[in-house]
Amino acid sequence: MVSVFTVVSSTAMYGSLTTETEERRRKKHEEVKMLENSHFDYYKMKMIMQIEIAGLLEIMEATKQQWV
Repeated sequence: MVSVFTVVSSTAMYGSLTTETEERRRKKHEEVKMLENSHFDYYKMKMIMQIEIAGLLEIMEATKQQWV
Protein backbone atom coordinates (compact mmCIF):
# COMPACT_ATOMS: atom_id res chain seq x y z
CA MET A 1 0.00 0.00 0.00
CA VAL A 2 1.42 3.43 -1.01
CA SER A 3 0.96 6.20 1.48
CA VAL A 4 -0.03 9.72 0.55
CA PHE A 5 3.29 10.93 2.00
CA THR A 6 5.26 8.71 -0.40
CA VAL A 7 3.35 10.04 -3.41
CA VAL A 8 3.75 13.67 -2.29
CA SER A 9 7.46 13.19 -1.52
CA SER A 10 8.08 11.52 -4.88
CA THR A 11 6.29 14.30 -6.71
CA ALA A 12 8.23 17.00 -4.84
CA MET A 13 11.54 15.24 -5.45
CA TYR A 14 10.77 14.67 -9.15
CA GLY A 15 9.77 18.32 -9.52
CA SER A 16 13.02 19.36 -7.88
CA LEU A 17 15.07 17.14 -10.19
CA THR A 18 13.22 18.45 -13.23
CA THR A 19 13.86 22.02 -12.15
CA GLU A 20 17.55 21.29 -11.56
CA THR A 21 17.82 19.56 -14.93
CA GLU A 22 16.11 22.46 -16.68
CA GLU A 23 18.42 24.91 -14.90
CA ARG A 24 21.52 22.96 -15.95
CA ARG A 25 20.21 22.72 -19.50
CA ARG A 26 19.49 26.46 -19.57
CA LYS A 27 22.98 27.29 -18.27
CA LYS A 28 24.59 24.95 -20.80
CA HIS A 29 22.53 26.53 -23.59
CA GLU A 30 23.68 30.01 -22.51
CA GLU A 31 27.29 28.80 -22.41
CA VAL A 32 27.04 27.33 -25.92
CA LYS A 33 25.41 30.53 -27.21
CA MET A 34 28.23 32.60 -25.69
CA LEU A 35 30.85 30.36 -27.30
CA GLU A 36 29.09 30.59 -30.67
CA ASN A 37 28.98 34.38 -30.44
CA SER A 38 32.66 34.52 -29.46
CA HIS A 39 33.62 32.28 -32.36
CA PHE A 40 31.58 34.39 -34.78
CA ASP A 41 33.22 37.59 -33.47
CA TYR A 42 36.66 35.99 -33.84
CA TYR A 43 35.87 34.90 -37.40
CA LYS A 44 34.62 38.39 -38.35
CA MET A 45 37.75 39.99 -36.89
CA LYS A 46 39.95 37.50 -38.73
CA MET A 47 38.26 38.27 -42.07
CA ILE A 48 38.58 42.02 -41.52
CA MET A 49 42.26 41.69 -40.67
CA GLN A 50 42.93 39.51 -43.72
CA ILE A 51 41.29 42.10 -45.97
CA GLU A 52 43.29 44.92 -44.35
CA ILE A 53 46.55 42.96 -44.68
CA ALA A 54 45.84 42.24 -48.34
CA GLY A 55 45.28 45.97 -48.92
CA LEU A 56 48.52 46.86 -47.15
CA LEU A 57 50.44 44.30 -49.20
CA GLU A 58 49.07 45.84 -52.40
CA ILE A 59 50.15 49.29 -51.24
CA MET A 60 53.60 47.98 -50.34
CA GLU A 61 53.95 46.30 -53.74
CA ALA A 62 52.87 49.49 -55.54
CA THR A 63 55.36 51.53 -53.51
CA LYS A 64 58.08 49.01 -54.25
CA GLN A 65 57.36 49.23 -57.98
CA GLN A 66 57.67 53.01 -57.85
CA TRP A 67 61.14 52.78 -56.30
CA VAL A 68 62.46 50.21 -58.73
